[in-house]
Amino acid sequence: RGEVLRGIVLGDVALGGLDESQARARLAKRRNELAAAPLVLEWDDEKVTTSGRDLGFGLDVERGVQVALDAGRTGSMFARFGDFCSRLFRETHVTAPTRTGAHFSDALRAVTAPHLELPVVPSIGFDGELHAVYPRETRVIDEPALVRLLAERLDAPASDPVVVPLETRAPELTRADVDAALEKARALIAAPVTLVTEDGAHEVKLSPATLGEALTSEVKAAPPRLELGLAKERLDKALRPLRAAAEKPALSARFSVDAQQVITVLPSERGLRLDDDALLAAIWSASSSKERRCSLKLRIDEPSGLTV
Repeated sequence: RGEVLRGIVLGDVALGGLDESQARARLAKRRNELAAAPLVLEWDDEKVTTSGRDLGFGLDVERGVQVALDAGRTGSMFARFGDFCSRLFRETHVTAPTRTGAHFSDALRAVTAPHLELPVVPSIGFDGELHAVYPRETRVIDEPALVRLLAERLDAPASDPVVVPLETRAPELTRADVDAALEKARALIAAPVTLVTEDGAHEVKLSPATLGEALTSEVKAAPPRLELGLAKERLDKALRPLRAAAEKPALSARFSVDAQQVITVLPSERGLRLDDDALLAAIWSASSSKERRCSLKLRIDEPSGLTV
């Protein structure tokens, strides 16, 4: 395995008779040439020009060196002798191994997105009233098939465009899935929701507009669904009076010095605060009830420092 056997051609690079370092240098040079060469992608009536370097796709030099060194050295003795005789009269072509960068998909989308219809992301939104975005079939690039075509281009470089394979992808969600989420959203903003502390001492009323502005939606998998949520930060202003009245911070034990320089140890105090996760769950629960009211438990916070 000191050098590549006679007649071995990897892709379009003749490597026969080269040692490992020479083969590596020749493949690296060819990789750089191919990476910089214009690459035209074509589909329908669209054409975009990019390059292997921009896409993060190209010849894998290290694997290529090993493939070239191994060529003609595997199989039975009779097979190897047959290969040797064949290489006396013609070259033996070996498929060039390729390397796809971690950001290939992102780079491909960046190049093609202005010319391809983007997949529709189903959602429920609120801009004074509810609106729904429904799923539909979209045509997307068949990336594995495109990678195979690009690999073939490395084996036989050409200047003509690579025809991008497209596939029609059915949406994961149905219109019924979105309609179900829309009905839940309508129930949420149908009327104000009143939040009351457990002792009944404090309450706040959230208007339909406040609830609608806090509404979020996200497509989830396993099983596919459109999941509604509430953004806590969008409710902060409306909840501020309730927090101010009902919450109190936890206090660690501390020293107090009066005018006569008498030192007193003030005991630690537990704090109270609204449980945000429970609060959001309570809003959803109240929105589906007839009374549209819910009781909020205050969470006890222990002092973080010295307790007495």
